[in-house]
Amino acid sequence: TGLYYTPNGKVDQGDADSQRYRMMEDGEKIIAALSGNVRDFVFVNRHGVEVPASSAAWPNSNVAYAGEPAETVNYVSAHDNETLFDCIMLRASDAVSL
Repeated sequence: TGLYYTPNGKVDQGDADSQRYRMMEDGEKIIAALSGNVRDFVFVNRHGVEVPASSAAWPNSNVAYAGEPAETVNYVSAHDNETLFDCIMLRASDAVSL
């Protein structure tokens, strides 16, 4: 959505440092999701430390909570009747081909 690399200037997403931090934090949440949300899956976080997926993004965040992947249901949601497409279009840079 343009965070850090190609911000669109239309939505205030903070300065470059805060955008980079948020992007890396969100990346840890994605790693946890791709692991099947298995809480005991271990990966190297943005600080270079091995942590369980249950501590992705911040300690004891419980981002990953399952004992095995079959215990989770994955979905994408948007609030206020916006679709995922609406959210992307609002934040994506005009310079990015969609």
